[in-house]
Amino acid sequence: IYSSALYGYNKSLATAVANNASLNQIANENFEDYDFNKRCNDQFCITKHWSYEDSLSNPESTVSELYALSGNMSLRITEGDSISLEKNIEAISGSRLIANEASSLYPLDDNPCVSDFTPTPGDYLFGAWVLIDTACHCTNYDEEFVEITFPGAPGTSYSFISTGQVIEGWQLIEGKFTVPVSATGIIVKLRADDTNITYFDDVRIHPYQGNMKSFVYDGKSMRLMAELDENNYATFYEYDDEGILLRVKRETERGVVTIQEGRSKLKSNL
Repeated sequence: IYSSALYGYNKSLATAVANNASLNQIANENFEDYDFNKRCNDQFCITKHWSYEDSLSNPESTVSELYALSGNMSLRITEGDSISLEKNIEAISGSRLIANEASSLYPLDDNPCVSDFTPTPGDYLFGAWVLIDTACHCTNYDEEFVEITFPGAPGTSYSFISTGQVIEGWQLIEGKFTVPVSATGIIVKLRADDTNITYFDDVRIHPYQGNMKSFVYDGKSMRLMAELDENNYATFYEYDDEGILLRVKRETERGVVTIQEGRSKLKSNL
C-alpha cells in the first residue's frame, strides 16, 4: 500500500500527503509558493510535479492576493478565459533499486528518479474551490468550471460544476473521473465565468480509493496557515505578532466557525 508526499516552498515543506496513492498519482496546487520558484537557481531546482505557473500566458490571468480560501494567494482567471495544464502519461517501469544479495548493496537502477504527475489508468477524484467575483450574493454557481480530457483517448472527457454551500464566497468542486488505458496525456482546464472574474484555490487530484491532506504556509514566516482534510475542508491557524497561536477556525458546510481561541501575556512585576 503506497503512501506519498509532495513538497513545496523550494522543496522545504510538505504541501500534501496521501495514503493508498503513489507519488505519480497525486497532484496538489495551492498557488502559494510561486515566488520561491522564481528565486530558485535552475541548477538545483527539481522540475515541477504539477503546477499552473507555466500556463499563465495571459497577463490578466495570474495568481492574486485579492481572494484566497487558504493562505494568501489564489488563481485569478479573467471572465470568459480559461487556463489549461497538460501532463504526459508515461509508463513507469523498472524498480528504483537493484537488490544484490551477495554484497547486501542496493544500487540505483537506470531510472531512479521519481516521476512527475503521470496517473496510471483507473479512477481518480478531482477537488477544488471556486469563487466568482460578483455582487449577486449567489447561493450556487451554476457553471462548468472544470474540464478534463485525455490525448490519445478521443471522446473521453469530464466536466465538473461546483456543489454544496457557498462558504464566504467559495464553493467546492468535486468529481470522479477515469483515466483510460489508451490515454497518452491528461489536460485539466479551469474555466472562468463568462461575465465575471473567477478565482480558484486548493486544486488537487488523487486516486478514488485513496485520500489526501494538504497544507498551506505563510510565504514570509513559514508558519502553517491552513490544513485541508480528506474532504478538502480547511482548518485555519491565526497567530499574533509574536508568532503565538491565537485562534483556530474550522471550515464547515454551515460556514467558518472558531473552535479554539486563547491569549497570553507576561505578568508585570510592577
